[in-house]
Amino acid sequence: MSSNLRCHGEVAEATEVGLAAVAVLEQLAPGPELAMAYANRAMLALNIEDTAATLDWGGKATDLAERIDDRETLAHAMNSVGTAGYLIGDDDGRRALERSLHLCKEWGFVEQAGRAHIHLAWASVRIHDYARAEVYQREGVEYCLERGLDAWRFEILAHQARRLLDQGRWDEAAEATSTILRSGTSNAVAQTIALCIVAILRARRGDPDHRGPLAEAQAIAAPTGELQHLLPVATASAEILWLEGGEGFGDLGRAVPDPSMELAQGYGGKPVVSELAAWRRRC
Repeated sequence: MSSNLRCHGEVAEATEVGLAAVAVLEQLAPGPELAMAYANRAMLALNIEDTAATLDWGGKATDLAERIDDRETLAHAMNSVGTAGYLIGDDDGRRALERSLHLCKEWGFVEQAGRAHIHLAWASVRIHDYARAEVYQREGVEYCLERGLDAWRFEILAHQARRLLDQGRWDEAAEATSTILRSGTSNAVAQTIALCIVAILRARRGDPDHRGPLAEAQAIAAPTGELQHLLPVATASAEILWLEGGEGFGDLGRAVPDPSMELAQGYGGKPVVSELAAWRRRC
C-alpha cells in the first residue's frame, strides 16, 4: 500500500503507512514482512534522495533478508542502495544496481526487474552518463513492453525523453512525451518530467502556452517533496525565465534553489547542487 501511494504522488501518506508497518512488525518475530517493510523504508528514503537513510534502512533489509533467505527483499534492497550510490556518481552503486537487475531476472521477479530498469534509466540521466543511459533505456522499454509493465515503461520513456532533450534531439523528445501524456497509465514522475519537457520545447521554439504545462508539472511536484519531481520543475522554470529575459529575471538566482537546492544540499546530492548552481550562475 505504501509503495502504491508513493507512485501516485501521495508521498506523505506513503511515509506514514510505511512507518506504521515497521512499528507493528517490529513487535513480532522477524520475518519476510518486516524485511520488506525495511526495504520499503529504504525505497521511500531513496525517492527523497536521502542517501544516508537509504543505506541505513537498506542495510537492515539486506541483513534480515539474508538471514531468512528472502530473495525478493534482498533484490529490492540492493536496488535501492545501488541506485542511491549511482545517483551521486558512485560506480559501485551502479554495479550493485545492475546486479539487482540480473538477480531479479534470474529469480523471476518481473516487477522488481522493471523497477531496476527505471532506476538505471533515471540515475544515468541524472549524472549525464548518456552512453549507458541510451542502452539502459532501450533495454528497459523493451523489457517492460514485452511484459505489459506500462507504468514502468512510461517512466523509463520520461527519462529517455530528458536524455533526448539534453542531446538536442527535440523531435524525438517531443514524440516520447506525447506518448506519455496520451496514456492513462503513466505515473506522477513520468507526467512531471514529460510536462516540463513540453514546456521547455515550447519556450525554445517560441510556441504559445509554455506556461500551461509547467504549471501542471508544478501542481504534481510541489506536494511530493521529492527531487525527482522538484528538480525538473526547477530547471525548466529557470530555463524558461532565462529564455524570456523578462519580469522576474533578476530574482531568478534566489528563486531557483528553493526548495530543490535545500533538499539537495541537505542530502548531499552533488549532481543536483551542481545543476542548480549552474543556473544560478547563468542568471
